[in-house]
Amino acid sequence: MSYLVYLNKILLPVTPGEISIHAPGKNETFELIDGSEVNILRAPGLEEITFDFMLPQTRYPFAVYQKNRFQTAEYYIKKFSDLRAKKTPFQFILSRAVFVSDEQKGRINTSFSTNIKVAIEDLQQKESADNGFDIVMSIVLKAHPDYGTKTFKIEKEVVTPEEPDRPVEPDLVVLPNQRRTYTVQSGDSLWAICATQLGNGGLCWDVARKNNIAEPNHISVGQVIDLTGF
Repeated sequence: MSYLVYLNKILLPVTPGEISIHAPGKNETFELIDGSEVNILRAPGLEEITFDFMLPQTRYPFAVYQKNRFQTAEYYIKKFSDLRAKKTPFQFILSRAVFVSDEQKGRINTSFSTNIKVAIEDLQQKESADNGFDIVMSIVLKAHPDYGTKTFKIEKEVVTPEEPDRPVEPDLVVLPNQRRTYTVQSGDSLWAICATQLGNGGLCWDVARKNNIAEPNHISVGQVIDLTGF
């Protein structure tokens, strides 16, 4: 299995060796008069994602870059520091490429992705003589669910004459093969597009074949990708 990590559409050049996704429990335990205990179940807390990742200062053969364009550690540090300073939530995407072999069906694509809206909770820069000029970053992300306030207006009930029943209009039906497209923007990759638009980055190979794209890692800004049928 191989996987890629995106932070706000920014592909990490070196995949973290370990990623922890943790939703802390909020259950409470109370002691009863007779000494026994009961556990009151609560909804879990917001998910926290923690991992360390390396930012190379030289181009290694195992590192991957968007549009195959090398970027120094300073580029990534500035991007992530700006995100934190602006208090801007963004998408954390973990795209997994998983293939299994089946005697009858052959090679089967069982890829799946994790896509969570998050904000940076903590960001640390680590430098060590063991890493040479390379930088190691330690990051803590916390889930950022959308929320908002609601305003209610209480009005005095007014009794109105009953109206005759109206015929029920049929619901709008969206056909499964209705055309669906996406226009490539700066910083996009086919993995990220499939992960955000289709919920599964592993579909990039199928989308590439449908759009006659020979190399999924090479797409152009302004290019229209046909996502119909996925």
